[in-house]
Amino acid sequence: MTHAEAPPVHGQATRSWKDTLAPFVAALLVLAASFSNFLSYHDYPFLRAEVAMVAGWFVPMAAVFAAAHLWSSNFGRALLDGLLVFLAIDLNSDYTLVAVGVAGAAALLRLSRNVSLLEPLTIIALVVLGSSLAGLTERKPAIATVAGDRQQPVNDRPAILHLILDEHGGPGGASDPIFKRKLVDFYTGHGFRLFERAYSRHFHTVNAIPDVLNFGHPGESKNVSETLDIGRTTYLSALEKQGYRLNFYQSDFADFCRYHRFSTCTSAWSPSMSFLKDRQVTVAEKARLLALKFTALSSGAVATANLLDLATRIPVLRPLDLPVLAPTQRAVSNTLGGLATLERMTSDLKSAQPGNVYFAHVLAPHYPYLTKADCSLIRPSDWGYRRSARSIASREAAYREQVACVTAHVDKLIRAFDASPAGKNGVIVIHGDHGSRITRIEPADWNREKIEASDLMAGYSTLFAVRAPGIEPGIDRTPYASPAILKRLAESRFSSLDGLKPGPGRVYLDGPNWTVGSPISIADAWPEPNLTVSQP
Repeated sequence: MTHAEAPPVHGQATRSWKDTLAPFVAALLVLAASFSNFLSYHDYPFLRAEVAMVAGWFVPMAAVFAAAHLWSSNFGRALLDGLLVFLAIDLNSDYTLVAVGVAGAAALLRLSRNVSLLEPLTIIALVVLGSSLAGLTERKPAIATVAGDRQQPVNDRPAILHLILDEHGGPGGASDPIFKRKLVDFYTGHGFRLFERAYSRHFHTVNAIPDVLNFGHPGESKNVSETLDIGRTTYLSALEKQGYRLNFYQSDFADFCRYHRFSTCTSAWSPSMSFLKDRQVTVAEKARLLALKFTALSSGAVATANLLDLATRIPVLRPLDLPVLAPTQRAVSNTLGGLATLERMTSDLKSAQPGNVYFAHVLAPHYPYLTKADCSLIRPSDWGYRRSARSIASREAAYREQVACVTAHVDKLIRAFDASPAGKNGVIVIHGDHGSRITRIEPADWNREKIEASDLMAGYSTLFAVRAPGIEPGIDRTPYASPAILKRLAESRFSSLDGLKPGPGRVYLDGPNWTVGSPISIADAWPEPNLTVSQP
């Protein structure tokens, strides 16, 4: 018997073309199938240059995986098999622990029985890929309207347009006098009563919106995985009881439709890439954002990126100026959904009718700061965030640009409402949930001794404006808590502000995990008024 014909020694690996090709094909198909499933869910076209650009990276990634598989020991190959199984589950579900368990089982099976799951994994990936390409997998509409209860409205009651603009700071806390002037002129010019020193009592939406809609109480709301389970609210329940038809405009952050009888419910899915596909952005920038959103699906990839980002804070490594990856933050594009919601709402309001409430919580001007003042889109790699390595001045400037864009959308919204059948005696309430939150120090219990007046203004000074028959227009510089303003308006059915008492200026610092912390006063934090506004 020749050496070539001799049987392999026990424990010696023999490699064939199949052993080399199988890891490559499995890795390539897992990535391609997961990406196609991602595109299908986002209702994003497959035949686009940016899609090809992202998919093109899967070939070298699969080649690296196959090479590592080829040159690894049996233990190394078991780990790599487990990694690919983990990735296949992790990219296509939220079940991280299940992915870890199944991956561990796959690795043990390879080690103990020398059985590889690469072939069945390849078959499953092929099925997913084919289903996605055939349009058989789930698609999530970027924005959709569902019809609900069509009860007759009480037509002798004025229509109410109520708009909550997420992260919209108030003029009283603004540090830039030109920005402040523009805000004041816009709202007073449209006949609103603008509460210059209105303030939210909470720093985060999960606490601020329930507080205002329940007139100073948390109601039934709770924070669930950094989203808001709003529950029934005092304000909306009262309008429902009065016979109003409720028309909601919301995002995936908070579901108001779930708890109230509604006439229509329009929901925007804020992560959707569909909002970007037809915008004037380069192919490379679209590909970059697609890649970030796809990467952010993997808890493993995000955890690895977060560890690398922590390393950039090590004093010894800071001089190297290592890039911060932050895939989860850089993948956020919710403002696009907020602007699309305002556009949809503007179209609907052209036919607004008495007896209807048009209530919206819009994720704008919330970060990322992705528009210029004229609403043209900034390239995604230059989008700004409230917390970043950029200077406070740079972030505030980007925020002001986006507020200007949002204000232009609000202008169209108001004009559409005014021209509608409901516009003559209609009520409009527009306010923020909290401030811009572009702070030097987060207003939290553990930072109490470091917090400055500017941090309190950025966190809690918020927009609040109302226009209604019987409400005198102009500017009011008295500090009021936003829940107190809305409560008085609701009690008087938007006819009077008599009896509204100035707020004590008590707001609440953050506790751990967005819980409500201890109180602090903002009474002395307000800057002196730096402009004079003539009453209309």
